[in-house]
Amino acid sequence: MGMGLADMGWSIELFKIHESEKARPIEQFLSTVEMVIDFLKNQVTDEGNVTVHIWLSMQFMHNQRPPHDVLIENTFMSQFVKGV
Repeated sequence: MGMGLADMGWSIELFKIHESEKARPIEQFLSTVEMVIDFLKNQVTDEGNVTVHIWLSMQFMHNQRPPHDVLIENTFMSQFVKGV
């Protein structure tokens, strides 16, 4: 069996966009990005031993309950790119 990073002694922090309390998808995304940046600035003591992996699913854009439609605001793309 393979080993995960935690099994090898690495600390793992997971930030989930869909757990944000914000109402709009772009606000959820930007709020999560702010949490990651805050974590890196205030919780990490040795930046030389940090690797950041980003796995971004666009699932957060879907409504949580049916219908699972996706309506994107006109400014979504520019705000999303700025956030990344």
